[in-house]
Amino acid sequence: MAYTYGSVPNVKSYNFVLIFSLLLAATCCLVGGAAARDSDLGLHIYPNPFYAGHQYGSYYDALVTFETPAGGTASIYIYDFEANRVRALFEGNRYSPGKHDEEWDGRDDRGELVAPGPYVIVLEVTIQGELYRDTFVAVAMR
Repeated sequence: MAYTYGSVPNVKSYNFVLIFSLLLAATCCLVGGAAARDSDLGLHIYPNPFYAGHQYGSYYDALVTFETPAGGTASIYIYDFEANRVRALFEGNRYSPGKHDEEWDGRDDRGELVAPGPYVIVLEVTIQGELYRDTFVAVAMR
C-alpha cells in the first residue's frame, strides 16, 4: 500500500493525533529533562499513522526526518502515552548541518513491536553547548 505525504489511512487516528498534539502541548514537561530551548528542527515522521512491522517502499515502518541548522550531536527518544521511554532510537550521534533521515522499525528497546497507539518522538540536538528540543506525535497501528 503506497501513501503520499499527508495521506491518512484512518481518519479517526488522524483526529486522535490532533487531540493528542494539544494534550502534548499542555503537558510537554512530562518528557522534560535538562533545560532546553523548544525549537522547530523540522521533526516529522512519515507515514503517520504508520503500521508497525510493515514495509513502505524501500524502508521499513516509519521514516523520522529532521534538520540541524549547524553541526552538533543529536538524540531521538520515543515515549509512550504515559511518558515512559520505550526506545532510544539513537543517542549522541554527530550530524553535519542539513536534513537527515532515520528509520524507526516500530520496536521498543527490547526489540518487540510497540503496541498500537500514540508515541511522542523527542529530538534533542546539542550545538555549541546549547540544547535544542523538538517533539512530534506519531501513531503506531497494526
